[in-house]
Amino acid sequence: MDDFREKLKDRFLKYVSFNTMSDPELVGKRRPTTAGQEEALLYIKKELEGMGLSTYLGSEWVLLATLEGNSEMRKISFMAHVDVSSDVCGNNVKAIVHKYDGGNITLPSGEEICDEELAKYVGSEIITSDGSTLLGGDDKAGCAILVTAAEILSQRDRLSHPTITFIFTPDEETGSGLLFFPSSLMDSSVCYTFDGGKENVVEIECFNAATVEIALKGHTVHLGDARGKMKSALLAACKIAASIPDSESPAASDGHYGYYAPLEMEGNAESALLRVFVRDFDEEKLKERVSFLSSLATGISRISQVELKFSVSYMYKNMLEVNRKDPLVLESLSAAALSRGITLEYSPIRGGTDGARIAELYGIPSPNIFTGSYAFHSLAEWVSLSAMTASFEYLLSLVEFWSK
Repeated sequence: MDDFREKLKDRFLKYVSFNTMSDPELVGKRRPTTAGQEEALLYIKKELEGMGLSTYLGSEWVLLATLEGNSEMRKISFMAHVDVSSDVCGNNVKAIVHKYDGGNITLPSGEEICDEELAKYVGSEIITSDGSTLLGGDDKAGCAILVTAAEILSQRDRLSHPTITFIFTPDEETGSGLLFFPSSLMDSSVCYTFDGGKENVVEIECFNAATVEIALKGHTVHLGDARGKMKSALLAACKIAASIPDSESPAASDGHYGYYAPLEMEGNAESALLRVFVRDFDEEKLKERVSFLSSLATGISRISQVELKFSVSYMYKNMLEVNRKDPLVLESLSAAALSRGITLEYSPIRGGTDGARIAELYGIPSPNIFTGSYAFHSLAEWVSLSAMTASFEYLLSLVEFWSK
């Protein structure tokens, strides 16, 4: 596998050089939201065509590359996304390959990586940024795994395999990756997303997600004459945000516990907007959380004597039930692990993936697979080349399962 390992490394280092940080402010105005994503998708398209795969890249800017099967077996697909998060800077990445010999890793910026998972990879290669940007393992590790698998499988024409579609999406991090999707070309019975992290972790369930917007309109007068007259929209928004339970925040929850996350507030005394992310694994509990926020906002807006406009948009659903509907899909996960001699860890995604949208929109099971990337969306992000190789090998085992 040494040759595959070098291919994965070289491909990953190339992909992180593309400036593909997505821009949530441009959703609905530009597709994809940034030009670097177009550049990356066109590059990958050319790579895959050079391997003999047929490709589609239309106005949706979703790349599909198909490796035709040599039998009548069920069609399968693998998916990754080319964009990276804008939570911290994700452009102009300067990747560093470390021969890891133990301990914490101090990056040139002074950022320190102190992750207990590092201990598993003493003696192997770890890839980081220089600490001034994120690395982009989420999800360029997935992209490198998929393209390298396509390269290897395209050279094994004598081996039986199903028709495989490799899918690369833009703007996953903005939640708009599948707003436009060439659904008529999606005929797979299962779509594995390679957008996970820790080695040997597979995810078959995720949050139900909603975004609540609380828009407030106040009344302003000259501050010197404000007594009994001024009604501050901004102050009301602050009171609402402060009344959301700290015990049910992202920082205070884990596992299967949901949360409220007031992430953005803008405005002034005359008008203000508070945006709250709401997450829960149970759909009914998610609706209860939204109802709580509505009651809270209504009460405080009335006390504050400001006008209220409350709106909610539902982003994605828990994919658990769709993933459970086909026993062969769950069997494929364990069988591929058995063939590699590894023990899987099943963990819920405290977030969502494009796979969640595939499951919701098209009823196609979409388990999420580890890529060996750690500390997503941070300056301390790192990738284990050994774990990335293990993910690549696991993908090949999934193909072997569906080839039987």
